[in-house]
Amino acid sequence: MKSIVILGKGTSVLNSTKEFIDQHDKICIVNEVIYSPKYTSYISNRADYQFINSTANYYKKETFDTLGITKIFFHGRENQKFKKSPDYYKGIEFEYIKPNLHTLFTTNFNFDPSGGVQAFYYFTEIEPYDVVSLVGFDFYELNSTPYY
Repeated sequence: MKSIVILGKGTSVLNSTKEFIDQHDKICIVNEVIYSPKYTSYISNRADYQFINSTANYYKKETFDTLGITKIFFHGRENQKFKKSPDYYKGIEFEYIKPNLHTLFTTNFNFDPSGGVQAFYYFTEIEPYDVVSLVGFDFYELNSTPYY
């Protein structure tokens, strides 16, 4: 069975473990997941895929080299584009998902989807995995810190 974990930035990441994350075949991160020694017991030090929008920053070279990202998906609006990537991102596949998922959700469901929602849709409907786990999806709980 093909498995993937989609890793967001919500505080529930602190309830996860590196062992849980690493048991998946693939790891997808949404936007700029924080990679620092403080969090290595909660998240993996690798990521196969990344979903980013036009405002997300690229990782510094050291972090990028450690993660091993092979493909980056754009989850912004249809009229937006990837920011210019650093030279060390050469060789990475950049993909504009067709159909544009932001447009699909706003048109069909009257819903402005987060990058995590788009990643979940992609890995359940477009390129389906048998097992899709979600970590760090906290839905911006009121009066709490939105990111770990």
